[in-house]
Amino acid sequence: TYLPNVHTSSIYASLAARYDPSSHDREPYDLDFVFTDTNEVISVEVGRDVAIPRYGVRAEAPAATVTVSRKVFDGLLLGEHSALGLIITRKLKIKGATGAVDAFFDALEKPPEDFPIVTP
Repeated sequence: TYLPNVHTSSIYASLAARYDPSSHDREPYDLDFVFTDTNEVISVEVGRDVAIPRYGVRAEAPAATVTVSRKVFDGLLLGEHSALGLIITRKLKIKGATGAVDAFFDALEKPPEDFPIVTP
């Protein structure tokens, strides 16, 4: 897979670009993502109109904190793992409002299967 070669900030910029606020009806909140194998942290401000990722910054009062390895997270994004399976095996941990994490990922537009990807 190509995701290990993509910087975490670029992945979250891509996720933010796919954020569809019309399918998200919650009050604004923040999420923290902590990657155990790369020692990275990123917070995402999930708002009414946009999602704003902030690389290297933790939120003051996140609704939830997701702790996972970057390798496992890449597999989740690529559809190689289910979130529930990762939670059951404790490879992905959520502290706080699990529903806030679900709502964020549910509000991301899904690209079509045949979406053309341009690589360098």
